[in-house]
Amino acid sequence: MAKVSRKSSFISGIVSSIFASLCCLTPLVVVLLGIGGISVALSFLRYRPYFLILGFLFLGVATYVYLKRDYGKCNMAVLRKERTKVAFSFILMIGIYVVLTYFIIPPLLVSNVEKILPRPEVGNISLSQLKLKISGLGCTCNIADIEYNLMQLKGIYNASIDYPTRTAIVKYDSTQISPNDIANSKIFSSTYSAEII
Repeated sequence: MAKVSRKSSFISGIVSSIFASLCCLTPLVVVLLGIGGISVALSFLRYRPYFLILGFLFLGVATYVYLKRDYGKCNMAVLRKERTKVAFSFILMIGIYVVLTYFIIPPLLVSNVEKILPRPEVGNISLSQLKLKISGLGCTCNIADIEYNLMQLKGIYNASIDYPTRTAIVKYDSTQISPNDIANSKIFSSTYSAEII
């Protein structure tokens, strides 16, 4: 029984962390398999809090079902008795979520998106450079979403974001787009926001 219980805790921790990581995992799968457009894939990144809540809800329900199955009830006394297994599931979920969301998926997602991003030829155009302070970045996966959407604006030739400083460097043609147009573009109208530095 203990072996089965440990296995249940392990499986529920893994499955719930995958649910919580769907915000970053789904765009990666869509990009790698080429199932849909990149803008649709990257739109999942904006729903990170909802996927995180879904992961915790799944883990809570899985814990409840596990305790109800083994003890016939789920109350504080049972939770105290099984606190090690319950804590293990939550710690495992959080650990796997952090590893997936911050260390494994972002480099894969960003590198694959950068292969798709159009990098127009500059030619003899003199480009201006704009520095933006970005707010609303939940994780490094959001970088791909912002860079892609900025590169879709006419006149932008390059956009790169440094996650630790939350700073974006945008190279653009000032005859086609202004700094205010960039800072107030659609990508910065809801989840993210930008301030000109």
